[in-house]
Amino acid sequence: MATYVISPGAWRAGSGLNPPIIGSSPLHPPIIGTSPLHPPIIGSGPLNPPINSSGSRSAAAAVLAAGLPWRSTDPEWVYGSGPRTLLAQALERTHSKIVRPTDPRRVPSAPGVMRAPAHAIDTDAPLWRWGSEFRVQAVLADLAWRLRVEGRVLKHTTTGAASLSLVFPDPPLTWSLEQIGKVQRAAIEREDRLPEILSQSDDLWSFFRVVLGIDSGACPILQEVLSVAWLWATPLVMALKNDVAALRPVRLAPRVMPVIPTPAHGSLPSGHATMAALTAEILAHLMFSGEQTHPRVQQLDRLARRIAFNRVVAGVHFPVDSTAGYALGLQLAGHFTGWATGQGPFTVVNFEPEKRDLELTEDGTRPVLKRQKKKDGQSEPLALLWNAAVREDHRGAP
Repeated sequence: MATYVISPGAWRAGSGLNPPIIGSSPLHPPIIGTSPLHPPIIGSGPLNPPINSSGSRSAAAAVLAAGLPWRSTDPEWVYGSGPRTLLAQALERTHSKIVRPTDPRRVPSAPGVMRAPAHAIDTDAPLWRWGSEFRVQAVLADLAWRLRVEGRVLKHTTTGAASLSLVFPDPPLTWSLEQIGKVQRAAIEREDRLPEILSQSDDLWSFFRVVLGIDSGACPILQEVLSVAWLWATPLVMALKNDVAALRPVRLAPRVMPVIPTPAHGSLPSGHATMAALTAEILAHLMFSGEQTHPRVQQLDRLARRIAFNRVVAGVHFPVDSTAGYALGLQLAGHFTGWATGQGPFTVVNFEPEKRDLELTEDGTRPVLKRQKKKDGQSEPLALLWNAAVREDHRGAP
């Protein structure tokens, strides 16, 4: 039985979902830039490579210009060769799926005018004298020791109490065939979802930013909070993947041919599903106090579910991977927001594939997880960053 205790220096080496603190990976851009999760349009980061580079996004955009039959009725100018053209296609398709006719035309609680700027930074706190990159590292150091992975179970380091367990025995043949069949049937949607699949391979933030109408330059502290969350959660996801050791669809089914390269790490839980749910839940609590019925909160949840299922459509994950990743993302968000606000953690989650629906539906209801009454131990650096981001939101968000 393997045990992983994530130390403050754990982010300085690794690969895949466990990148260096300053490095490049599909899910984590360099922190140095105009903002942690949104580098310059012309840069060298993996989430936004140079427009003239031969990176995956440019190559993917070139595919759109090759005259493929799924151009549909879109005008010719839509199929350019730049990565922004690909992202625009993906966002247009995402919008048509997550914005519903029943959503209100105007958020009732939104002010009619832009609020006056508020001072988000406490100048007396030493943390604000740090640069953004090092401030993120300082907050990470306070979170890194709090959780560990042991035997497919996420545990509190101090008490040893379980937070989430993946009860995932070797699946029987019938269960495997059912999952493989769902992956093959999901491939029917590749033509419609391909722009999203390609863009979301290395960029999730753009989709969340567009849903919320956030200007990246107006909320740098909020993006620091998200950077901390992603960097903190990444090694935990990788540790669970290593313990579960689930094979990817292409390894089990010769009829599955992914539309994108299959990542070189375990299949369950899905990292994209985890990060999407984590991001959606943090934004819901940070900007809307977790209000279940708020239309933005509902759209964030729909987006997280769609991102998760897009990985199934792409052929790189089974539906159960996305379901497990979604559950893990919500649980991690519960700990993160608890440490930021001083509230208790969510109740324990036992993810047992044999006892639940293995497919994460895009039209499902956002679950409401109850918090435990006991305190989880507030993180002072994270609380400082969180409270600044809350005040900052009043400046930039309409």
